[in-house]
Amino acid sequence: MKSLSLLCKKFLGIVESSVGTGNEFSLDTMALKLGTNRRRIYDIINVLEAVEMIVKQSKNQYSWKGRGELLHTLAKLKAMAADDADLLHWFTGTNSGTGSGGDKENLVPPTVSVARQQGQSSSVMDESSQDSIPDDAVSCDDGPARGGRWDKSLGVLCQKFLMLFLIAPKHELTLDKAGSILMPMKTLQSVALKRR
Repeated sequence: MKSLSLLCKKFLGIVESSVGTGNEFSLDTMALKLGTNRRRIYDIINVLEAVEMIVKQSKNQYSWKGRGELLHTLAKLKAMAADDADLLHWFTGTNSGTGSGGDKENLVPPTVSVARQQGQSSSVMDESSQDSIPDDAVSCDDGPARGGRWDKSLGVLCQKFLMLFLIAPKHELTLDKAGSILMPMKTLQSVALKRR
């Protein structure tokens, strides 16, 4: 199966019909049911973890939480975004005092963690879930204050994108705008240099 969106739909269909809310499933078993290898479904897993629809239990074992808490998760992300002066700066153009004085290429939004904001540990941001990220995930370090690879993981980028979308005027956000905020030019140049 080549399309990630088709693979995701099939994944959700299987997990919703055969796993059930609160029950665990194995990535290996899911990969067999989908007719693909485990590495192919890591992106799906990372996004579902980011929106708290699944929770990592152990290596390659996840618990399905379902869509029941999705609206609550989105509300938490929106509240976090509304409280974040640096993110709001991107849409208002005002200097929050913490940015780089209008140099939008170098301003990097802060790391997002829904669970850490709530004092929980079972989230995409939980340090124990780092081994679910494949080795070829985006790997770039934005300096000592940033989280390096983990800060640019798909789960974190997914949460940041949702936060941007939820606070964007009229809930409209171009991919160019989102890309310039989530992966500033400085970071993209750093990745390009590392790949040479």
